[in-house]
Amino acid sequence: MGRPKANIDWSKVDKYLQAQCDGVSIAGLLGICPDTLYRSCQEIHKIGFAEYSAKKKAEGVELLKAKQYQVAMEGDKTMLVWLGKQYAGQ
Repeated sequence: MGRPKANIDWSKVDKYLQAQCDGVSIAGLLGICPDTLYRSCQEIHKIGFAEYSAKKKAEGVELLKAKQYQVAMEGDKTMLVWLGKQYAGQ
């Protein structure tokens, strides 16, 4: 018998990972054990949670950069200056 299988909403997991949350925190937010999350990742996505997490966190960083660029190009002078310093060596 045992416990019923946890139903993990992977779209929520992806968003939390893109926001740079860690597996333990995400499991807590979902009300499941971290090992359940890690095991499910292996079963569903066929890769370990560390690899899956790294991929989604990198996506989050790129989405943030894209949004910063968009805000700058809409005329936010502070963001223009900051991005100029970060990426254009100004």
